[in-house]
This record gives sequence, C-alpha cells and structure tokens, in this order.
Amino acid sequence: MAFDGWLLESKYIFRDLEEDGSAYGMVGGIFFHDGSQELYVYAPYSAAIFPDKVVLHLNVGISAENHDDWSYALISGIGSEISLTDRFTLLGEVVTGNFDTILVHGGVKIGVIPDLLELDVTWGRGLSTGNRYPGLNIGFSLTPDRLW
Repeated sequence: MAFDGWLLESKYIFRDLEEDGSAYGMVGGIFFHDGSQELYVYAPYSAAIFPDKVVLHLNVGISAENHDDWSYALISGIGSEISLTDRFTLLGEVVTGNFDTILVHGGVKIGVIPDLLELDVTWGRGLSTGNRYPGLNIGFSLTPDRLW
C-alpha cells in the first residue's frame, strides 16, 4: 500500500441537523495527489430520515484539477450515515464527476472524544476498470458545537 495524497477541507453548516431535522452548508478543500492539486467546493444538504439513527446526504459542486493544465468537473454525491451507537456510525457514499466517473466508498465514523473529535475510516473504488481511487482514507474531524 502506498501513500497517495492528502487533503485539507473546511466545512460550515448553517443549520443544526439535530435541532432542525435537516442541514445545509458549504464545503471547500484542496486535495494533493500524484503531483497535482484538486480544488473543490460543494453544497451539502442533509436530512434526518430516522432521528438519531439514519441521515441522508446530498452534495453538488465543482472541482478543478491541475495536472499539466486545469480541467473542471461537476461533482455530485449521495450518501448515508447509520448510527449504531453514540460513538460508532456506518458510512456509505456514491460520488460522480461529470456523471461519468463513479466512485463508491464506505466505512465507519468513530467518536473518539464525543462532540469534539471524530475519526473516519473508509475504503472505496471507482467503478470503471482499473480505477483504484479513492482507496483507503483516514480522516480526523474537529466537531465542537461552538468555536468560541
């Protein structure tokens, strides 16, 4: 297994999912891999299907990738979280780029320090032949209710 890249992402949610039953926000990030960079921005929408148990996520946005020249793609996705306990959640998502590249990944989210630090571990593959992306992903999220 080889280290393929890393990303830095920032997310701001305008509504509280637990309080309102749905939430929306803005996400932006930069992904460094294979000697190139990918910038992306998307709008997520989430809805609690069964409160405290199942959440549905929808995303739409744009990405710009630079190998030797910039290329752009419409990105979209649908995913779900299924809470098993207060600290363990199953994750699954299907993501597309220009509706022709399809990636599928799933895994678990662990509340290391509830309401402060989460660990995501997912594994996935592209559905086209030979597409190994995104592979194994390990992510940390700071999740305080308030920063100040």
